[in-house]
Amino acid sequence: MSSPSKDQGGNPLKFDPELRGLLDKLDLAQTFKAFKRWKSSFLTRFETLLDSDGIDISDAAYKEYSAAMERHVNRLAKVEQFVTEGSLTNEKVSVKGRNALNELCKDLDRIIKATEQLIPSTGADEKKCGFTKYQLGAVLVRDGFSEYERMKDVNDVVTVFRDEKLCDVADKQQLELFTAYGTQLQRFCDVMADLGLYEVMLKCREFAEEPEEEEPDPIIFIDMKTASVFEKERADAIEEGLVATDGNEMRFKGATKDASELESIVKKVKDHPNLGVATQIVVTKMVNDLDEVGLEEEAAVKNLWGVSLKKRSKNEAGQELLFVDPKTGDCGELSRQKALKAGCLTETTNEFNKVSVEQAEEGIEAREAIICKIRSVLGIKSADD
Repeated sequence: MSSPSKDQGGNPLKFDPELRGLLDKLDLAQTFKAFKRWKSSFLTRFETLLDSDGIDISDAAYKEYSAAMERHVNRLAKVEQFVTEGSLTNEKVSVKGRNALNELCKDLDRIIKATEQLIPSTGADEKKCGFTKYQLGAVLVRDGFSEYERMKDVNDVVTVFRDEKLCDVADKQQLELFTAYGTQLQRFCDVMADLGLYEVMLKCREFAEEPEEEEPDPIIFIDMKTASVFEKERADAIEEGLVATDGNEMRFKGATKDASELESIVKKVKDHPNLGVATQIVVTKMVNDLDEVGLEEEAAVKNLWGVSLKKRSKNEAGQELLFVDPKTGDCGELSRQKALKAGCLTETTNEFNKVSVEQAEEGIEAREAIICKIRSVLGIKSADD
């Protein structure tokens, strides 16, 4: 897709189809890794629409603001210490405590003004600052909105000071400053919402720290045509479009709606001669056509599975792509052709013209582990049980 001119007016977060599409998919990023990929794609596109010089200038301004916030938080901690020690309370005020409160409020006034000036709101402001609010927005996303977290923390503390701890100690002007800071924080949030970045900000804070290890949340997929099974993390499967939510992020379109549909799915899986769900014996040879199977093999398959191989062309093989959700117990049928077209499923053919899919789990133990999960969710007993 060609990039719009960087000089084009308006909000690129609203006029650029690619950015709008990414923002529409933000809710699909439900894990740290998924959001990290989303954020990378978002920034790559967003920054191509913005002048890099302005981004650099806004980055320097933001770092200066961050340093000021760091100093302010240190002053706030000092006042909190006096409050905790009892030397700055509604009943008792020490000289050091009073001085610390006065210094805090002077600095709070500076921080309120700095927060207001951080985001240019008019064309004149942009010329003066050397950057636009969109360029600053890109910097904030790249940073992960870390200062928003400190802004909230500061507001929480000064609100308690105003309403409880120092309501009889602070003078009128100081109390008004505590309120003004909350107003400025709300303005910051309103500007982010107007830009289209408020939800991005919240998502950045949700995944601010990489977890030591995210708990696996796989969805199992069964390709009936090739008797393949594989797993994909829920968030990745949704993000890639392999499955789509059905009004509830934990339920997918295509899920069975009643007992008869569930029974149909179970029967397909259980009766498949090559899938291996109804037995614990690992099948190492796929039977694709009766013409390729000798009479002894045909009899063996019939004896093992309780089904007979029928004469049929390869094109008549089952085309179902099924999913099984171990977390919810749901299962259902997906469009295999749609998955192929979207690149979520990739067919390959070997030298013997055997069709398989790249996504298939090839490891014997790993495949058997997936099969065991399918049995557990669908309530299928193996032949050895």
